[in-house]
Amino acid sequence: MPKGKLIIFRYEGDARSDETFVDLLDEREIPALGDIVVVRDEQWRVLEIQTQELVSPPPSLPAYRVFLTKVSLPN
Repeated sequence: MPKGKLIIFRYEGDARSDETFVDLLDEREIPALGDIVVVRDEQWRVLEIQTQELVSPPPSLPAYRVFLTKVSLPN
């Protein structure tokens, strides 16, 4: 049985922008540092990933906080 995880996207370092995705079936891949991801119909570059284990409520879930910056397109 899959364990599941939380993915929390933070845009441009603003804690108020946190957007949480609950992935109970482990269907969504965790992006790697430097990857370009599409979220909110825009392209973002992964700057940092922090991992923590959330223990409440049981069972515990890993949480991945993914820090993103907007990809600027060349002129």
